[in-house]
Amino acid sequence: MHAIHPVGSPILWLRVVAAAVVIVLLPGYLLAGRHVTGGRLERFVFSVSMGWLGTTVVARFLSLAGIPVLPWTVTPALALLGIGLGRRPAWRAVWARACDGWATVSPRVNLALVAVSICSMVVLIVTRHDVVVPLGSDDAANHSYLVRHIADTASLDPGMILATPFGSLAKGYLVGWHTGAALVSVTAGVAPYVTTWLLVLATLAFLPLALSLLWRAFGVSGPLVVLGACWLLTNAFMPAGILGWGGYGQIVGMSLVPLASIMVAAVIRDRSPMVAATAGAVLGALVHVHASEVVVAVGLGALVAFRRDTARRSVWPAAAVALASAAVVMGLEPWILARSYNAVVPFSSISERESLANGMTRLLGAAGGPDPRYAAVLLGIGCGLADRRLRRLAVVSLVLGGTYLCMVVLGDPVTAMLSRPFYSQAPRMLYLQAYILPPLLGLPITLLWSLRARTPWRRAATVVAVALSATWFVTGMNKTMRDLRTPAAPVTFAEAEYLHATRMTALVGPDEVILNRSSDGGVWAIHVSDRRGTMPHDWPRVFPDGSRLADRTDDLAAEPWPDRTRTLRDAGVVYLYVNDTVHPRDADSPLRRSTIDADERFEPILEGTTATLYRIRWGSP
Repeated sequence: MHAIHPVGSPILWLRVVAAAVVIVLLPGYLLAGRHVTGGRLERFVFSVSMGWLGTTVVARFLSLAGIPVLPWTVTPALALLGIGLGRRPAWRAVWARACDGWATVSPRVNLALVAVSICSMVVLIVTRHDVVVPLGSDDAANHSYLVRHIADTASLDPGMILATPFGSLAKGYLVGWHTGAALVSVTAGVAPYVTTWLLVLATLAFLPLALSLLWRAFGVSGPLVVLGACWLLTNAFMPAGILGWGGYGQIVGMSLVPLASIMVAAVIRDRSPMVAATAGAVLGALVHVHASEVVVAVGLGALVAFRRDTARRSVWPAAAVALASAAVVMGLEPWILARSYNAVVPFSSISERESLANGMTRLLGAAGGPDPRYAAVLLGIGCGLADRRLRRLAVVSLVLGGTYLCMVVLGDPVTAMLSRPFYSQAPRMLYLQAYILPPLLGLPITLLWSLRARTPWRRAATVVAVALSATWFVTGMNKTMRDLRTPAAPVTFAEAEYLHATRMTALVGPDEVILNRSSDGGVWAIHVSDRRGTMPHDWPRVFPDGSRLADRTDDLAAEPWPDRTRTLRDAGVVYLYVNDTVHPRDADSPLRRSTIDADERFEPILEGTTATLYRIRWGSP
């Protein structure tokens, strides 16, 4: 089931949310949430996080045992695991003590956080309600492909993902959270590409709630936690800006970091074997979801536990237990983890360097811009350095900022090594500020507000505080809304292409293959029509002889066809999808409707406004 405007469809939202409650929330609640000694917000965040991670791990074990990955196999198994572990006092104690030492907040703070989360969801729906597929998000197609593969095959076999008759991927990929998304898709009866999209939008709205627990673990006060959440809501660069390139794994991984960090801190604080084993399993599961965030979680967890009262016994036995537990979970597919990084992240310095001025502008842009918000970064870090409770956050923010500047300005081998877990990509280094910077950005406002009761200039302090809040948050929200509405790349699949793709379903058999490109919206035509395509994602595919699938596809315009192109017929290719609206990177492709229409080797069987589906006459010379 899908719709021309999925984000604006209440029915699709209801089906996906209801399925997510069954697949993610309830098992997570049985596993951990019900044991957390905190309010409803804490139990909700722990339940969602453990639901994602638990589903990932249990599904992988079932797949290795030859059991199909289906909602009625994975979810009951995870629920039974939660019920069984819940009978053990040691397991209950792990979660009961997870929130020890946190800054206490009033119920009004939690209500304010929920309000921010709801506002975030409203903003995302308003800016996406009339969009057909993710705007300019090539990577979104990759995630949709993985979810569809799992939903269609009930398997997590990586060989089926990486190797097909149409070439192999140049890198590995951990399916991780896509497993849970596929189970939600099957349960809801909603198309995988729609389910993936809606779940990620919901996760983006969930992020302020999750990060609020991390900030409370650092001892951040309630008002600063709320202001930090507001900064996330109005930040055009992150996390909302990540939607622009389809970084779904990044968003889901960021939402799980708070739980993993809290568990790492619990190991350092308690050092009990059960806590260590649980923390190791959480970290191992996080590797499958988004491996980069494991490094973040360990660092933040150690920072949370810094200077806290800890057990007197050595931490190394507990660390060994955690490492062993993580190894068991990570060991489910270690070769893919290694291939994922070694193939796509060469160990080298950053080749594209920037000037110091440009680097500083991008660093200050971590606040989401525009210019009025840049001052908040400097004021926030300055106030944080002067505040004993928040000094470590300010110092870490400065260290991360300095590392980023060295990376993009100097391109030295040290920062190249430090950035390797983050794919050696500068924007991902800036994303780290999302865990640290938001509470600091709200510090100038809370300091001004506190001056109201200490100085004779109450009205002046109030006016300045309100003016700063309005300036920073209104300008940020304005830019966020504008950026979310603006495609990051040309829109190649809109209403006309959607209607054309829905008609393809009746013409193309389920076993027939459509030769398509990812750069002209063909990837989304494959997802909407629910038919097989040679490129249901945006990753390049390569054949053993070194030729690319994209080259063999373009060779269809050659006369006569090269032998390597005719091999596509043997792989089951029957149709060709061509859209005149194409991404600039393939502007030179010879596949144009004007060219194909004049070629007798192709028979148009379904013509649309901008796209046409052709039958390939393989018997032609």
